[in-house]
Amino acid sequence: MTSFKSSPALQSEVAAALEVDDTVLGYVYRGTRDGKSEAQMAEEQGTKHKNFVWNYRRHLRALLDGDLPTAPSVARQCAGAIRGLVWRHSEALSAPVKDELERRASECMRRSENSELREKEDEELDEKARIAEKSGVTGIYVYTLPHYHNHPMQPSDLDPSHDRTLMKVGKSDSDVIKRFRDQVRNTALPEDPRLLRIYVGVEGKGDVEGRLHRLLAAADHRRNRGKAAGSEWFLTSLTFLDALAQDMGLTVHFALDAEVGQN
Repeated sequence: MTSFKSSPALQSEVAAALEVDDTVLGYVYRGTRDGKSEAQMAEEQGTKHKNFVWNYRRHLRALLDGDLPTAPSVARQCAGAIRGLVWRHSEALSAPVKDELERRASECMRRSENSELREKEDEELDEKARIAEKSGVTGIYVYTLPHYHNHPMQPSDLDPSHDRTLMKVGKSDSDVIKRFRDQVRNTALPEDPRLLRIYVGVEGKGDVEGRLHRLLAAADHRRNRGKAAGSEWFLTSLTFLDALAQDMGLTVHFALDAEVGQN
């Protein structure tokens, strides 16, 4: 296993960059330093979905300590977080530190593309979705294809949580999982879709599905208009969908990124 021991100089430079970083990564660094809880940071960031704090703390461990994740999806996100920090603070970071951080980002990408690890993680993710199926709730569901999930169509240069890829956003009037599985059987998709989110609390709020679709289209998170694809596919991010859902008073019942093997 490649070693990534952090020198005091690297930790000092990275910490200084994080002190002034204006993204959520910098916010979580400073919040953690100040002893804020996950719930506090989630509230201050305007979300009830507090798992994002763990994700960013995992990125910080990779940046500051050289402790890189092995879970492929987490490793890919870490690579984006590392490269984003270097891009934002390139002038403040020394050449040796930038070289070391790029070495870590490259190793994260190598781990993210490991076929054995990817297969193991995919099995874990599918099992988490099957467990969610048993809840049989009504709500808004979001799914994508595994390839789109593992390889975002528009990776963010600044923050991996803003990666955009094709996702299907739709409402179930009776059983969100049943409709999800029915569409798997009845559509000619190259892979079984992967459930990413279930938002609940839609009753009594009018046409939530239609509002979501209109807002996604207005934000230019364009839908795929191909006849075979249907009209519920959008090029968007889970961060954006979570923000829309919360603004509409919906609650996250199931979030796949909260279920990824945390290593």
